[in-house]
Amino acid sequence: ARNDRGIESVHDLEGKNVILGPLKSGMRSSAAHVLSHYGLLDRVKAQGDMSFDQMNDTGNEHIDAAIVTTGLDNTDLRKLLTGEGVDGSDFKLLPINARAIAAERSFFREYYLPAGFFSELPRVPAEEVPTVTTTAVLVVREDAPASLVELSLDALYKEDFQAAFPYLMSHEEAANLPPVRLHPVARRYFAP
Repeated sequence: ARNDRGIESVHDLEGKNVILGPLKSGMRSSAAHVLSHYGLLDRVKAQGDMSFDQMNDTGNEHIDAAIVTTGLDNTDLRKLLTGEGVDGSDFKLLPINARAIAAERSFFREYYLPAGFFSELPRVPAEEVPTVTTTAVLVVREDAPASLVELSLDALYKEDFQAAFPYLMSHEEAANLPPVRLHPVARRYFAP
């Protein structure tokens, strides 16, 4: 949320201009679930087909806040919160009731963003922030070519890819996810 809008909690988003994410995106769906938890889904002014990284763009000064679903290492989020490239940040993170939201929606997990995660000097966030995480999955049609599925899985779980994306779920973690319908190649890949 912007620092100068009097927004101290999620409840303060009522009547505000809030970016929920691109239409039909996972980000927008996650934002809708969070707002529903607070009874605010129809009480914020959802801002079109926008992403949070547009908050600082010229002409978007009317945007008060955004609900963000992204990887922890997102460069745009880091720049927005630390003010990198500008003279200080105009934005802050809001805590949510992570435990309750995760209990309501099985695809969310409770998570605590550590103090100083984005920057130590100045410390951003200043203190630990409760939030939720969700797992992104790669989806293919049942009739997707076996070679496409195999090459995709090989690319995702190679050591160099894991090093470049340290928050990516490991092969072992993926293999132990709750049961879902898998492509035949994926079944063999995770349970040889």
